[in-house]
Amino acid sequence: MSERFDGAPAPVAVLPRIGGRGAAGSSSSVALVEARLGRPAQDMLEAAVVLEAWGGVPAQRALDMGASLVSRAASVPEPSTAVLPPVGRRQELVIEGLAFVVSVLSIALWTQPLADALGASTVSRALTVALPLALALQWGLRRRYLSRPRGLAELARARAGLALGTVAIALGPWLVFGRAGAVAGLLTLTWTGSTILMARGWSAGYAALVVAATPAMVAGSAPLAVLAVTAAVTAAAVAVALRAPASPERLAGGSWARAFACATLGAGLGAMLVTDSSVSWSTSATPALALLPSALAGVWAGHRVWHLDHAIPRALAGIPVIEPPEPVIRSTRPDPEPRAARPEPSAGGAPRALHAVRPEPASIDPEPHGPAVTAAPRRGLVLAPVGVLLGAIGRLIGLAAVGSVVVATILPVGSGLLAAFALLALATLLVSLLEAMGRTVWAALGITCALAAELAVGHAPFAGAGLAAGAAVGVLVLLPAAVAPLLRPARTLATTLWIT
Repeated sequence: MSERFDGAPAPVAVLPRIGGRGAAGSSSSVALVEARLGRPAQDMLEAAVVLEAWGGVPAQRALDMGASLVSRAASVPEPSTAVLPPVGRRQELVIEGLAFVVSVLSIALWTQPLADALGASTVSRALTVALPLALALQWGLRRRYLSRPRGLAELARARAGLALGTVAIALGPWLVFGRAGAVAGLLTLTWTGSTILMARGWSAGYAALVVAATPAMVAGSAPLAVLAVTAAVTAAAVAVALRAPASPERLAGGSWARAFACATLGAGLGAMLVTDSSVSWSTSATPALALLPSALAGVWAGHRVWHLDHAIPRALAGIPVIEPPEPVIRSTRPDPEPRAARPEPSAGGAPRALHAVRPEPASIDPEPHGPAVTAAPRRGLVLAPVGVLLGAIGRLIGLAAVGSVVVATILPVGSGLLAAFALLALATLLVSLLEAMGRTVWAALGITCALAAELAVGHAPFAGAGLAAGAAVGVLVLLPAAVAPLLRPARTLATTLWIT
Protein backbone atom coordinates (compact mmCIF):
# COMPACT_ATOMS: atom_id res chain seq x y z
CA MET A 1 0.00 0.00 0.00
CA SER A 2 0.65 2.94 0.21
CA GLU A 3 2.72 4.53 2.45
CA ARG A 4 3.00 7.97 0.40
CA PHE A 5 1.08 10.23 2.66
CA ASP A 6 4.11 12.17 3.84
CA GLY A 7 4.95 15.77 3.30
CA ALA A 8 7.88 17.89 4.34
CA PRO A 9 8.58 21.36 5.59
CA ALA A 10 10.75 23.74 3.66
CA PRO A 11 14.52 23.34 3.91
CA VAL A 12 15.92 24.13 7.31
CA ALA A 13 18.16 26.70 5.68
CA VAL A 14 15.16 29.01 6.08
CA LEU A 15 15.18 28.62 9.84
CA PRO A 16 17.84 31.19 10.72
CA ARG A 17 16.14 33.70 8.46
CA ILE A 18 12.67 33.48 9.98
CA GLY A 19 13.43 32.05 13.36
CA GLY A 20 15.82 34.64 14.64
CA ARG A 21 14.94 36.70 17.66
CA GLY A 22 14.41 40.42 17.56
CA ALA A 23 12.82 42.78 15.11
CA ALA A 24 14.48 41.27 12.04
CA GLY A 25 13.25 37.77 12.79
CA SER A 26 9.76 39.04 13.58
CA SER A 27 9.46 41.13 10.42
CA SER A 28 10.67 38.29 8.20
CA SER A 29 8.23 35.89 9.86
CA VAL A 30 5.36 38.33 9.29
CA ALA A 31 6.43 38.70 5.66
CA LEU A 32 6.47 34.93 5.18
CA VAL A 33 3.03 34.49 6.73
CA GLU A 34 1.45 37.30 4.71
CA ALA A 35 3.07 36.12 1.49
CA ARG A 36 1.71 32.61 1.90
CA LEU A 37 -1.80 33.63 2.96
CA GLY A 38 -2.14 36.64 0.70
CA ARG A 39 -3.28 38.67 3.72
CA PRO A 40 -2.32 39.11 7.39
CA ALA A 41 -2.85 36.11 9.66
CA GLN A 42 -6.13 36.22 11.54
CA ASP A 43 -5.12 34.04 14.49
CA MET A 44 -2.07 32.38 16.03
CA LEU A 45 -2.92 28.92 14.68
CA GLU A 46 -3.05 30.17 11.11
CA ALA A 47 0.32 31.86 11.52
CA ALA A 48 1.78 28.76 13.20
CA VAL A 49 0.71 26.50 10.34
CA VAL A 50 2.45 28.75 7.81
CA LEU A 51 5.64 28.93 9.89
CA GLU A 52 5.80 25.16 10.26
CA ALA A 53 4.73 24.23 6.73
CA TRP A 54 6.83 26.73 4.79
CA GLY A 55 9.45 27.78 7.32
CA GLY A 56 10.37 24.44 8.84
CA VAL A 57 9.78 25.77 12.36
CA PRO A 58 9.04 23.00 14.91
CA ALA A 59 5.37 22.82 15.88
CA GLN A 60 5.59 24.10 19.47
CA ARG A 61 7.92 26.93 18.55
CA ALA A 62 5.66 27.82 15.60
CA LEU A 63 2.70 28.15 17.97
CA ASP A 64 4.68 30.45 20.26
CA MET A 65 5.85 32.56 17.35
CA GLY A 66 2.33 32.67 15.94
CA ALA A 67 1.00 34.09 19.21
CA SER A 68 3.61 36.83 19.12
CA LEU A 69 2.91 37.72 15.50
CA VAL A 70 -0.85 38.17 15.88
CA SER A 71 -1.87 40.91 18.27
CA ARG A 72 -5.55 40.05 18.29
CA ALA A 73 -7.88 37.50 16.77
CA ALA A 74 -9.77 38.54 13.66
CA SER A 75 -13.32 39.65 14.35
CA VAL A 76 -14.54 38.10 11.11
CA PRO A 77 -12.94 34.83 9.95
CA GLU A 78 -11.56 35.17 6.44
CA PRO A 79 -10.56 32.47 3.97
CA SER A 80 -7.09 32.35 2.52
CA THR A 81 -6.68 33.93 -0.90
CA ALA A 82 -4.33 31.19 -2.10
CA VAL A 83 -5.46 28.95 -4.94
CA LEU A 84 -5.71 25.21 -4.64
CA PRO A 85 -3.50 23.39 -7.13
CA PRO A 86 -5.27 20.84 -9.32
CA VAL A 87 -5.26 17.22 -8.25
CA GLY A 88 -2.07 15.82 -9.69
CA ARG A 89 -1.91 12.75 -11.87
CA ARG A 90 1.32 10.81 -11.68
CA GLN A 91 2.02 8.98 -14.91
CA GLU A 92 4.62 6.78 -13.27
CA LEU A 93 1.86 5.13 -11.21
CA VAL A 94 1.04 2.92 -14.17
CA ILE A 95 4.63 1.75 -14.44
CA GLU A 96 4.89 1.21 -10.68
CA GLY A 97 1.64 -0.77 -10.67
CA LEU A 98 2.75 -3.00 -13.52
CA ALA A 99 6.14 -3.49 -11.91
CA PHE A 100 4.44 -4.44 -8.66
CA VAL A 101 2.25 -7.04 -10.38
CA VAL A 102 5.15 -8.54 -12.31
CA SER A 103 7.34 -8.67 -9.22
CA VAL A 104 4.73 -10.39 -7.06
CA LEU A 105 3.94 -12.94 -9.76
CA SER A 106 7.61 -13.71 -10.32
CA ILE A 107 8.61 -13.94 -6.68
CA ALA A 108 5.59 -16.15 -6.01
CA LEU A 109 7.13 -18.65 -8.41
CA TRP A 110 10.35 -18.72 -6.37
CA THR A 111 8.77 -20.34 -3.33
CA GLN A 112 8.45 -23.90 -4.57
CA PRO A 113 11.99 -24.18 -6.05
CA LEU A 114 13.51 -22.83 -2.82
CA ALA A 115 11.40 -25.24 -0.74
CA ASP A 116 12.43 -28.19 -2.95
CA ALA A 117 16.11 -27.30 -2.64
CA LEU A 118 16.31 -26.19 1.00
CA GLY A 119 13.26 -27.76 2.66
CA ALA A 120 9.81 -26.35 3.36
CA SER A 121 10.58 -25.70 7.03
CA THR A 122 13.70 -23.68 6.12
CA VAL A 123 11.79 -21.49 3.66
CA SER A 124 8.93 -21.08 6.16
CA ARG A 125 11.31 -19.82 8.86
CA ALA A 126 13.00 -17.56 6.32
CA LEU A 127 9.72 -15.94 5.32
CA THR A 128 8.75 -15.54 8.98
CA VAL A 129 11.84 -13.37 9.41
CA ALA A 130 11.95 -11.70 5.99
CA LEU A 131 8.39 -10.41 5.65
CA PRO A 132 8.25 -8.38 8.91
CA LEU A 133 11.86 -7.21 8.51
CA ALA A 134 11.42 -6.10 4.90
CA LEU A 135 8.18 -4.24 5.63
CA ALA A 136 9.77 -2.55 8.64
CA LEU A 137 12.68 -1.32 6.53
CA GLN A 138 10.43 -0.20 3.67
CA TRP A 139 8.11 1.79 5.94
CA GLY A 140 11.01 3.29 7.87
CA LEU A 141 12.86 4.35 4.72
CA ARG A 142 9.75 5.94 3.28
CA ARG A 143 9.05 7.91 6.42
CA ARG A 144 12.64 9.05 6.94
CA TYR A 145 13.68 9.70 3.33
CA LEU A 146 11.82 8.44 0.29
CA SER A 147 8.46 10.17 0.62
CA ARG A 148 10.02 13.57 1.31
CA PRO A 149 11.06 16.13 -1.30
CA ARG A 150 14.58 15.34 -2.50
CA GLY A 151 14.62 12.41 -0.10
CA LEU A 152 16.92 10.37 -2.33
CA ALA A 153 19.48 13.18 -2.23
CA GLU A 154 19.39 13.11 1.55
CA LEU A 155 19.61 9.30 1.58
CA ALA A 156 22.70 9.60 -0.63
CA ARG A 157 24.41 11.33 2.30
CA ALA A 158 23.98 8.11 4.27
CA ARG A 159 25.58 5.82 1.69
CA ALA A 160 28.17 4.56 4.15
CA GLY A 161 25.55 3.68 6.73
CA LEU A 162 23.41 2.09 4.03
CA ALA A 163 26.33 -0.11 2.97
CA LEU A 164 26.90 -1.24 6.55
CA GLY A 165 23.20 -1.94 6.89
CA THR A 166 23.28 -4.05 3.74
CA VAL A 167 26.08 -6.18 5.13
CA ALA A 168 24.27 -6.50 8.46
CA ILE A 169 21.05 -7.63 6.77
CA ALA A 170 22.92 -10.19 4.67
CA LEU A 171 25.04 -11.63 7.49
CA GLY A 172 23.04 -11.01 10.67
CA PRO A 173 20.10 -13.39 10.06
CA TRP A 174 22.53 -15.97 8.66
CA LEU A 175 24.60 -15.97 11.84
CA VAL A 176 21.48 -16.21 14.04
CA PHE A 177 19.23 -18.59 12.09
CA GLY A 178 21.67 -20.43 9.83
CA ARG A 179 20.57 -21.30 6.30
CA ALA A 180 17.03 -20.05 6.90
CA GLY A 181 18.50 -16.74 8.03
CA ALA A 182 20.64 -16.52 4.91
CA VAL A 183 17.53 -16.90 2.74
CA ALA A 184 15.72 -14.33 4.88
CA GLY A 185 18.55 -11.82 4.51
CA LEU A 186 18.70 -12.21 0.75
CA LEU A 187 14.94 -11.85 0.37
CA THR A 188 14.97 -8.79 2.62
CA LEU A 189 17.66 -7.11 0.54
CA THR A 190 15.75 -7.82 -2.68
CA TRP A 191 12.42 -6.49 -1.36
CA THR A 192 13.86 -3.49 0.46
CA GLY A 193 16.00 -2.48 -2.49
CA SER A 194 12.90 -2.39 -4.67
CA THR A 195 11.53 0.47 -2.56
CA ILE A 196 14.56 2.65 -3.27
CA LEU A 197 14.67 1.72 -6.96
CA MET A 198 10.99 2.55 -7.43
CA ALA A 199 11.47 5.86 -5.66
CA ARG A 200 14.29 6.53 -8.13
CA GLY A 201 11.90 5.78 -11.00
CA TRP A 202 13.49 2.45 -11.91
CA SER A 203 10.39 0.31 -11.39
CA ALA A 204 10.59 -1.23 -14.84
CA GLY A 205 14.25 -2.12 -14.34
CA TYR A 206 13.55 -3.87 -11.05
CA ALA A 207 10.68 -5.81 -12.60
CA ALA A 208 12.95 -6.87 -15.47
CA LEU A 209 15.54 -8.12 -12.97
CA VAL A 210 13.00 -10.23 -11.11
CA VAL A 211 11.54 -11.64 -14.33
CA ALA A 212 15.00 -12.52 -15.63
CA ALA A 213 15.79 -14.44 -12.44
CA THR A 214 12.56 -16.44 -12.48
CA PRO A 215 13.40 -18.99 -15.24
CA ALA A 216 16.71 -19.85 -13.57
CA MET A 217 14.91 -20.14 -10.23
CA VAL A 218 12.16 -22.39 -11.60
CA ALA A 219 14.73 -24.59 -13.35
CA GLY A 220 15.82 -25.62 -9.86
CA SER A 221 19.52 -25.98 -10.59
CA ALA A 222 20.78 -23.66 -7.84
CA PRO A 223 17.91 -21.52 -6.49
CA LEU A 224 19.90 -20.20 -3.54
CA ALA A 225 22.67 -19.00 -5.84
CA VAL A 226 20.10 -17.33 -8.11
CA LEU A 227 18.60 -15.59 -5.09
CA ALA A 228 22.05 -14.43 -3.96
CA VAL A 229 22.83 -13.00 -7.41
CA THR A 230 19.46 -11.23 -7.55
CA ALA A 231 20.03 -9.66 -4.14
CA ALA A 232 23.56 -8.61 -5.13
CA VAL A 233 22.37 -7.02 -8.38
CA THR A 234 19.60 -5.21 -6.49
CA ALA A 235 22.10 -3.85 -3.97
CA ALA A 236 24.40 -2.72 -6.79
CA ALA A 237 21.49 -1.00 -8.53
CA VAL A 238 20.66 0.83 -5.31
CA ALA A 239 24.26 1.99 -5.05
CA VAL A 240 24.09 3.34 -8.60
CA ALA A 241 20.74 5.01 -7.91
CA LEU A 242 22.29 6.87 -4.98
CA ARG A 243 25.42 7.97 -6.84
CA ALA A 244 23.76 11.26 -7.75
CA PRO A 245 25.48 14.08 -5.86
CA ALA A 246 23.86 14.92 -2.58
CA SER A 247 22.25 18.28 -2.13
CA PRO A 248 24.78 20.92 -0.96
CA GLU A 249 22.44 21.94 1.83
CA ARG A 250 21.21 19.69 4.58
CA LEU A 251 17.55 18.93 4.00
CA ALA A 252 14.81 18.56 6.59
CA GLY A 253 14.45 14.80 6.84
CA GLY A 254 11.90 12.97 8.89
CA SER A 255 12.66 12.44 12.55
CA TRP A 256 14.26 9.20 13.57
CA ALA A 257 11.63 8.67 16.27
CA ARG A 258 8.82 8.88 13.72
CA ALA A 259 10.75 6.68 11.29
CA PHE A 260 11.21 4.06 14.01
CA ALA A 261 7.51 4.21 14.86
CA CYS A 262 6.64 3.80 11.20
CA ALA A 263 9.02 0.85 10.88
CA THR A 264 7.34 -0.75 13.89
CA LEU A 265 3.97 -0.44 12.18
CA GLY A 266 5.35 -2.07 9.05
CA ALA A 267 6.81 -4.91 11.10
CA GLY A 268 3.43 -5.42 12.75
CA LEU A 269 1.69 -5.73 9.42
CA GLY A 270 4.34 -8.17 8.26
CA ALA A 271 3.86 -10.20 11.43
CA MET A 272 0.16 -10.47 10.64
CA LEU A 273 1.05 -12.17 7.36
CA VAL A 274 3.13 -14.90 8.99
CA THR A 275 1.37 -15.41 12.34
CA ASP A 276 -1.53 -17.47 11.01
CA SER A 277 -0.15 -21.01 10.76
CA SER A 278 -3.04 -22.10 8.53
CA VAL A 279 -1.52 -20.05 5.69
CA SER A 280 1.47 -21.94 4.33
CA TRP A 281 3.77 -19.69 2.30
CA SER A 282 6.42 -22.31 1.65
CA THR A 283 4.53 -25.28 0.19
CA SER A 284 3.23 -23.56 -2.94
CA ALA A 285 2.84 -20.24 -4.71
CA THR A 286 -0.92 -20.19 -4.11
CA PRO A 287 -0.96 -17.86 -1.05
CA ALA A 288 1.31 -15.32 -2.76
CA LEU A 289 -0.84 -15.36 -5.88
CA ALA A 290 -4.01 -15.09 -3.79
CA LEU A 291 -2.55 -12.01 -2.13
CA LEU A 292 -2.10 -10.25 -5.46
CA PRO A 293 -5.69 -8.94 -6.03
CA SER A 294 -5.95 -7.39 -2.57
CA ALA A 295 -2.46 -5.92 -2.72
CA LEU A 296 -3.16 -4.35 -6.10
CA ALA A 297 -6.51 -3.06 -4.81
CA GLY A 298 -4.69 -1.48 -1.87
CA VAL A 299 -2.35 0.37 -4.24
CA TRP A 300 -5.32 1.71 -6.23
CA ALA A 301 -7.15 2.75 -3.07
CA GLY A 302 -4.02 4.47 -1.77
CA HIS A 303 -3.92 6.56 -4.93
CA ARG A 304 -7.46 7.71 -4.19
CA VAL A 305 -6.53 8.67 -0.63
CA TRP A 306 -3.98 11.13 -2.02
CA HIS A 307 -6.95 13.30 -3.04
CA LEU A 308 -7.19 14.30 0.62
CA ASP A 309 -4.53 16.92 -0.05
CA HIS A 310 -7.15 18.66 -2.17
CA ALA A 311 -10.32 17.83 -0.23
CA ILE A 312 -9.12 18.90 3.23
CA PRO A 313 -8.06 22.43 2.27
CA ARG A 314 -11.36 22.94 0.45
CA ALA A 315 -13.24 21.78 3.52
CA LEU A 316 -11.21 24.17 5.67
CA ALA A 317 -11.79 27.20 3.44
CA GLY A 318 -13.16 30.05 5.53
CA ILE A 319 -13.95 27.90 8.57
CA PRO A 320 -12.71 29.29 11.92
CA VAL A 321 -11.05 26.90 14.34
CA ILE A 322 -13.84 27.62 16.85
CA GLU A 323 -17.20 28.40 15.29
CA PRO A 324 -18.68 31.71 16.50
CA PRO A 325 -21.92 31.48 18.48
CA GLU A 326 -23.61 33.99 16.17
CA PRO A 327 -23.87 33.97 12.36
CA VAL A 328 -20.93 35.69 10.73
CA ILE A 329 -21.99 39.06 9.32
CA ARG A 330 -20.11 40.29 6.31
CA SER A 331 -20.90 43.15 3.97
CA THR A 332 -21.37 42.37 0.31
CA ARG A 333 -19.87 45.66 -0.76
CA PRO A 334 -16.71 45.27 -2.84
CA ASP A 335 -13.41 45.69 -1.08
CA PRO A 336 -12.17 49.30 -1.20
CA GLU A 337 -8.72 48.02 -2.10
CA PRO A 338 -7.71 45.11 -4.31
CA ARG A 339 -6.50 42.01 -2.50
CA ALA A 340 -2.90 40.93 -2.58
CA ALA A 341 -1.77 38.74 -5.40
CA ARG A 342 -2.43 35.09 -4.82
CA PRO A 343 0.73 33.17 -4.01
CA GLU A 344 1.68 30.06 -5.88
CA PRO A 345 2.70 26.84 -4.11
CA SER A 346 6.38 26.72 -3.26
CA ALA A 347 8.74 24.86 -5.55
CA GLY A 348 10.25 22.99 -2.61
CA GLY A 349 7.28 20.69 -2.25
CA ALA A 350 5.80 22.32 0.84
CA PRO A 351 2.68 20.77 2.32
CA ARG A 352 -0.57 21.91 0.79
CA ALA A 353 -2.57 21.95 3.99
CA LEU A 354 -2.86 25.74 3.88
CA HIS A 355 -3.90 26.13 0.28
CA ALA A 356 -7.52 27.14 0.45
CA VAL A 357 -10.15 28.56 -1.82
CA ARG A 358 -12.63 31.32 -1.27
CA PRO A 359 -16.14 29.92 -0.72
CA GLU A 360 -18.97 31.64 -2.51
CA PRO A 361 -21.15 33.28 0.16
CA ALA A 362 -24.89 32.90 -0.06
CA SER A 363 -26.41 36.33 0.47
CA ILE A 364 -29.59 36.80 2.42
CA ASP A 365 -31.40 40.16 2.17
CA PRO A 366 -28.57 42.00 0.43
CA GLU A 367 -28.04 45.65 1.20
CA PRO A 368 -29.57 48.22 1.47
CA HIS A 369 -32.03 46.14 3.52
CA GLY A 370 -29.21 44.90 5.72
CA PRO A 371 -25.81 43.23 5.71
CA ALA A 372 -25.42 39.86 4.10
CA VAL A 373 -24.97 36.71 6.14
CA THR A 374 -22.18 34.44 4.96
CA ALA A 375 -23.63 30.97 4.90
CA ALA A 376 -21.64 28.14 6.33
CA PRO A 377 -19.70 26.15 3.73
CA ARG A 378 -21.77 23.53 1.99
CA ARG A 379 -22.04 20.38 4.05
CA GLY A 380 -20.92 18.34 1.09
CA LEU A 381 -17.70 20.34 0.98
CA VAL A 382 -17.06 19.78 4.68
CA LEU A 383 -17.73 16.05 4.34
CA ALA A 384 -15.60 15.73 1.20
CA PRO A 385 -12.58 14.27 3.09
CA VAL A 386 -14.77 11.48 4.46
CA GLY A 387 -16.08 10.92 0.94
CA VAL A 388 -12.53 10.51 -0.32
CA LEU A 389 -11.80 7.85 2.30
CA LEU A 390 -15.06 6.02 1.64
CA GLY A 391 -14.36 6.15 -2.08
CA ALA A 392 -10.92 4.63 -1.49
CA ILE A 393 -12.45 1.86 0.61
CA GLY A 394 -15.02 1.22 -2.11
CA ARG A 395 -12.27 0.94 -4.70
CA LEU A 396 -10.35 -1.50 -2.54
CA ILE A 397 -13.33 -3.73 -1.84
CA GLY A 398 -14.53 -3.67 -5.44
CA LEU A 399 -11.22 -4.48 -7.09
CA ALA A 400 -10.31 -7.05 -4.44
CA ALA A 401 -13.66 -8.80 -4.96
CA VAL A 402 -13.33 -8.89 -8.74
CA GLY A 403 -9.71 -10.00 -8.60
CA SER A 404 -10.47 -12.65 -5.99
CA VAL A 405 -13.19 -14.14 -8.20
CA VAL A 406 -10.72 -14.36 -11.06
CA VAL A 407 -8.06 -15.97 -8.87
CA ALA A 408 -10.58 -18.44 -7.40
CA THR A 409 -11.51 -19.64 -10.89
CA ILE A 410 -7.86 -20.33 -11.70
CA LEU A 411 -6.32 -21.54 -8.45
CA PRO A 412 -7.54 -23.89 -5.71
CA VAL A 413 -7.85 -21.20 -3.06
CA GLY A 414 -10.67 -20.76 -0.57
CA SER A 415 -12.83 -17.67 -0.33
CA GLY A 416 -11.89 -17.30 3.34
CA LEU A 417 -8.24 -16.73 2.54
CA LEU A 418 -9.12 -14.23 -0.19
CA ALA A 419 -11.38 -12.35 2.23
CA ALA A 420 -8.61 -12.35 4.84
CA PHE A 421 -6.19 -10.74 2.41
CA ALA A 422 -8.79 -8.11 1.46
CA LEU A 423 -9.34 -7.23 5.12
CA LEU A 424 -5.58 -7.03 5.64
CA ALA A 425 -5.27 -4.65 2.67
CA LEU A 426 -7.99 -2.45 4.21
CA ALA A 427 -6.25 -2.46 7.59
CA THR A 428 -2.97 -1.51 5.89
CA LEU A 429 -4.66 1.41 4.14
CA LEU A 430 -6.07 2.71 7.43
CA VAL A 431 -2.77 2.26 9.27
CA SER A 432 -0.97 4.23 6.59
CA LEU A 433 -3.53 7.04 6.70
CA LEU A 434 -3.45 7.29 10.50
CA GLU A 435 0.35 7.37 10.50
CA ALA A 436 0.32 10.15 7.91
CA MET A 437 -2.03 12.19 10.11
CA GLY A 438 0.23 11.75 13.11
CA ARG A 439 -2.08 9.28 14.88
CA THR A 440 0.61 6.68 15.33
CA VAL A 441 -0.72 5.54 18.70
CA TRP A 442 -4.09 4.66 17.18
CA ALA A 443 -2.36 2.83 14.32
CA ALA A 444 -0.24 0.83 16.78
CA LEU A 445 -3.31 0.05 18.89
CA GLY A 446 -5.13 -1.29 15.84
CA ILE A 447 -2.24 -3.56 14.87
CA THR A 448 -1.84 -4.77 18.46
CA CYS A 449 -5.52 -5.69 18.70
CA ALA A 450 -5.33 -7.39 15.31
CA LEU A 451 -2.35 -9.53 16.30
CA ALA A 452 -4.01 -10.45 19.61
CA ALA A 453 -7.17 -11.55 17.81
CA GLU A 454 -5.16 -13.50 15.26
CA LEU A 455 -3.27 -15.36 17.97
CA ALA A 456 -6.50 -16.04 19.86
CA VAL A 457 -7.86 -18.14 17.01
CA GLY A 458 -7.08 -21.73 17.88
CA HIS A 459 -8.10 -24.43 15.45
CA ALA A 460 -8.70 -22.61 12.18
CA PRO A 461 -11.92 -23.73 10.46
CA PHE A 462 -10.44 -22.64 7.11
CA ALA A 463 -7.13 -21.40 5.76
CA GLY A 464 -6.64 -17.79 6.78
CA ALA A 465 -9.23 -17.81 9.58
CA GLY A 466 -6.83 -16.28 12.09
CA LEU A 467 -5.68 -13.62 9.65
CA ALA A 468 -9.29 -12.80 8.76
CA ALA A 469 -10.28 -12.45 12.41
CA GLY A 470 -7.26 -10.32 13.25
CA ALA A 471 -7.63 -8.04 10.23
CA ALA A 472 -11.36 -7.59 10.92
CA VAL A 473 -10.68 -6.56 14.53
CA GLY A 474 -7.98 -4.21 13.30
CA VAL A 475 -10.37 -2.55 10.85
CA LEU A 476 -12.98 -2.10 13.60
CA VAL A 477 -10.42 -0.28 15.75
CA LEU A 478 -8.77 1.72 12.96
CA LEU A 479 -11.76 2.89 10.93
CA PRO A 480 -13.37 5.16 13.58
CA ALA A 481 -9.97 6.65 14.40
CA ALA A 482 -9.42 7.47 10.71
CA VAL A 483 -12.90 8.88 10.09
CA ALA A 484 -13.10 11.07 13.23
CA PRO A 485 -10.56 13.75 12.20
CA LEU A 486 -11.97 13.86 8.67
CA LEU A 487 -15.51 14.55 9.93
CA ARG A 488 -14.39 17.78 11.58
CA PRO A 489 -11.49 19.06 9.47
CA ALA A 490 -11.82 22.53 11.02
CA ARG A 491 -10.90 21.05 14.42
CA THR A 492 -8.02 18.99 13.07
CA LEU A 493 -4.68 20.64 13.65
CA ALA A 494 -3.47 21.43 10.15
CA THR A 495 0.15 20.85 11.05
CA THR A 496 -0.52 17.12 11.49
CA LEU A 497 -1.58 16.72 7.85
CA TRP A 498 1.56 16.03 5.87
CA ILE A 499 -0.09 14.79 2.68
CA THR A 500 1.50 15.41 -0.73
